[in-house]
Amino acid sequence: MISLYIEVIYLAIGIPSLIFYVILIVSLLRHSNKEVFGRPFYRIFAVICAVDCLSYVTNTISTRFALCPTFNFLYDGFNSAVAARILHSVVFFCSYFLTFGQSLITVNRFTAVTFPLKHHKFWRKHYIHCIAMALFLAIAFSGYLVISEAHFNKHDIEGTDLYFFTFFMDDITFSIMGQPLMLTSIIAISISTLGVLFQLTLNSITLVVLIRKRKTINQTESDKQLLKTEVNLFIISLAMFLISFTMAAYNFTVTVLLFMESELIVGFIDNYLWVSDLNNLSPPYLLCFVSASARRAVFEMFGLKKPKENATVQLFSRTMSSNH
Repeated sequence: MISLYIEVIYLAIGIPSLIFYVILIVSLLRHSNKEVFGRPFYRIFAVICAVDCLSYVTNTISTRFALCPTFNFLYDGFNSAVAARILHSVVFFCSYFLTFGQSLITVNRFTAVTFPLKHHKFWRKHYIHCIAMALFLAIAFSGYLVISEAHFNKHDIEGTDLYFFTFFMDDITFSIMGQPLMLTSIIAISISTLGVLFQLTLNSITLVVLIRKRKTINQTESDKQLLKTEVNLFIISLAMFLISFTMAAYNFTVTVLLFMESELIVGFIDNYLWVSDLNNLSPPYLLCFVSASARRAVFEMFGLKKPKENATVQLFSRTMSSNH
């Protein structure tokens, strides 16, 4: 159960972040024909942002509101098995796609640093195919859940007239070492673990190559500027990986504790939504923190323009240009 106090904190953080997310997505799409945001990295990032928003909304419907007695009226009389099944499928679709999408971002940074000459040609030509493949795989692994059983269970709070709901998903169950484990959990943990190991390997190689490039003595100014851009985008990718790694580790721990029927799981489940929100809502803040271009795009959405340089610098630049 979630108290109203905690629910208000969730929403006070989540709703403004969701609005900021939408603003950033619109900003990226508005400037997608320009040189900076036309890069495949930003287009993949925009799709991840959209799925993050969808994930936040589905988590709110399936868990956040359902566990709070204040919002129990939303679920009274809810008996649509079809809607519950679709919700079940979308929850896992988001989880799977975010793993595949993060892997795409990681591969994009890996090729940009290790194969710079082939990088732009490949991603310009195939980034749509890569996104489509990630979407297809996410649907393939989660689509079968549409035909599984899912519904909201009502729970009365003893000694009061209050009650809340939990989202129940009936899945194919396997017996491992005498303990039941759902097929969905096995698939989710397997995809998450393999994704994290894959991303960890490529991020490690990319980091080593970047460090070696920064130590190169003979670099032109354009080379240094390009390297700075690649470092900034890698920082975003690496931060997203570390957050997704935290989420994957959290889900793995919860699954293990469920399997062991340990009482420690109570504390992990109580804090699950905080970790989930960190995973879903942090990317726009990361991008705007690292990227000056992203900050300018958001400012322009509100009719503001972030000054690049003051009038004295501009006058000096024009004077120097006229003297050459």
